[in-house]
Amino acid sequence: MFVSGALSGLDRRDVLKIGLGSLVAGAFGGAAFATGPVDLTALPGLPDGVSGNGADRNNYATVRGADEPTAEQKRTANAIADSAPRSQGGSIVHPHEVALYFLSIINDTHGKHDPNWKGYMRAWPKDAAANPLIRDVFFSATNLASNGDLTAWCSAFVNWCFKRAATPDLKPAQTARANSSSWRDWGKGITFKRGDNVPIGGTPKVGDIVVFKDVKDPNYGHVAFFRDLKGDRIQFYGGNHLEGRPVRHVISEKSLPLWGSVLEIHSIRQTSGLN
Repeated sequence: MFVSGALSGLDRRDVLKIGLGSLVAGAFGGAAFATGPVDLTALPGLPDGVSGNGADRNNYATVRGADEPTAEQKRTANAIADSAPRSQGGSIVHPHEVALYFLSIINDTHGKHDPNWKGYMRAWPKDAAANPLIRDVFFSATNLASNGDLTAWCSAFVNWCFKRAATPDLKPAQTARANSSSWRDWGKGITFKRGDNVPIGGTPKVGDIVVFKDVKDPNYGHVAFFRDLKGDRIQFYGGNHLEGRPVRHVISEKSLPLWGSVLEIHSIRQTSGLN
């Protein structure tokens, strides 16, 4: 999970240690919001039939149970998943292109998708049901049974994009694990000398896997898809990004310092057939 232009992959325990107020102020400061490529005023609201107190369930401030979604909510989540692109016949779809499909739902300005789908691109508030797209769809690509929107889902999102693409020549396949650190040894790594922005061991490409680690507890971090490297900032897109006030965990595109005070770059991962 991560943040707007500053962090999107912390474990709940890490954020609790930092403090939500410090996280929002430091990681989501004015500069971070301003440099992000997503218009924060257009973040997805709640879908039909979902209500709550406004803040996401996994805002780390309160632990609540994950209520069961309705049959209609589950059908909608499955319809969203079934409409995602996939490799078939002679047409190859790469994992990051699956991720872009979800971004297209949020940024839909031409009515291509059901407008109610936008509300499924985020975690739902703490007195609502668990979002079945996160709990039932994304986590189906991992070996972990999700506790609704309480469970960090950045790696689940990336894994599901791999599973959906199912590119024949992509080796190795997804990690099938829900922790972001499971990607740290996946494929071939491009690294950085601490404090430097020059890639070592290769050239990053759109669709590579970006892995971050938590500065205070390196066991935790974040994972997403690489978009671009501009100076000392890295652009990426993925799921479980912290956005806005009240905090919402969403699928979005972000810009983050390589060497932030909360998260820092671990590596960029590549392998044959990924892009």
